[in-house]
Amino acid sequence: MYTPFNSVKHMNVFYDHTVTTVVSGNNDTFYSNGILDLRAEPIIFHVPEVEDDRYYTFQLTSMTTDNFGYIGSRSTGTKEGYYAITGPSFTGKLPKYIKQIKSPSEFVCVIGRTAVYNKADAKKVMEIQKKYELIPLSKLHPEYKPIPTDEIEWPEYTPDILATPAFFK
Repeated sequence: MYTPFNSVKHMNVFYDHTVTTVVSGNNDTFYSNGILDLRAEPIIFHVPEVEDDRYYTFQLTSMTTDNFGYIGSRSTGTKEGYYAITGPSFTGKLPKYIKQIKSPSEFVCVIGRTAVYNKADAKKVMEIQKKYELIPLSKLHPEYKPIPTDEIEWPEYTPDILATPAFFK
């Protein structure tokens, strides 16, 4: 279920009572998720053309859990597109074919859903999901140089810490 920064993970399963990773998943969409680190550079979200007027959406959520943007059939349409998710301090210029979505925080949660009509449709949806891409701007445009950032020093985690006040440190 976990995925590295700046990548997207797809969960293409039909939920039943045995699934415990979500409280109440639905069975008419397959989920995708990721967390973006925008400190060094914008991350480009490339979506393919999605045919058949199929519903899909990617909700962009700041570190304070505010929804600040959506990429999807209802908000951006079903044509292929490139969307730059940029951090609050980004002031650079983007190529004209890339639409900017400015985040209020340097870290962003991406929660995606793609409609799946039935079990026979699942394979088609998985093929669509494979085409969703998160790409650092410098990989698309090598002339853009990322800003050097400090390595994050994560606190050590152990499951038993959850029941103690130390968890909140």
